Amino acid sequence: MIKNILGIALVLIFYQILPGYTADDAINFYSPREGVFIVALDTQKANFTIKPYLSANLEKVEDVAIKNNAKVAINAGFFDPKSAETISFVTIDGQVVADPYTNKSLMANENAKPYITQILNRTEFRILKNEAGEINYQISPHNEEIPFGYTIIQSVQAGPLLVPQLGQTNEAFVIKKDGKLIRHAASALQKRPRSGIGIKNGIIYLILVNTEAAMTFQGFSNFMKNELKLESAMAFDGGTSSSLYINLPDKSINKTINGHESVVRPVKSILLIY
Repeated sequence: MIKNILGIALVLIFYQILPGYTADDAINFYSPREGVFIVALDTQKANFTIKPYLSANLEKVEDVAIKNNAKVAINAGFFDPKSAETISFVTIDGQVVADPYTNKSLMANENAKPYITQILNRTEFRILKNEAGEINYQISPHNEEIPFGYTIIQSVQAGPLLVPQLGQTNEAFVIKKDGKLIRHAASALQKRPRSGIGIKNGIIYLILVNTEAAMTFQGFSNFMKNELKLESAMAFDGGTSSSLYINLPDKSINKTINGHESVVRPVKSILLIY
């Protein structure tokens, strides 16, 4: 009897915080199943600010979130863990602060040269603003033109695109020649912890899956498309870089969820929510 009552209570709690929730809060955290963790940001109740952070070297997500008094933080773009140089574009307050063209190791990499155009055009999350002050959120290739009248005020690149279709081939994460696999970046075809971002009906979703729910890019794409039913979505850096920090005192939530509990990698760029 007690187990049945607890089960009913958990089901009720779960349905109250599913995507499409009717709670008054602008920021909600929930876990739809084991190993999957989601923060939903309702932009129509936007009493928060979303802004990238770029580390001069490399820093852990939790440390950056705490020192910047952020409500939520998640790892973002790709980087070279040895040199701390960026592999992803980052824009903060309208200024490009991270540019892969300045990464000499990347630009001189003979193995990457045949695909460098695709690598530089990987998917990014953008926050756009027009002269009337209207904000627009977009997930698109780096070189895609922005809507007329808008400017990019914040952006962070990673990839690949996950929804509406998987872009792992177009973005040079997976390259095949004559039917044979010749390139396999970011463990694209292996089950790994993943982090990413998606948009649906004015709600932005920050998603992390840890080792208990590790996914390939295809699996991550299927989850975002079929289970979360997002309109658009992309991956951030994954594996040991995957880290999600949540500090919502009004909900008695203060935790950091890492893709690997035993290994937490300092990262180059982080998306902060204030």
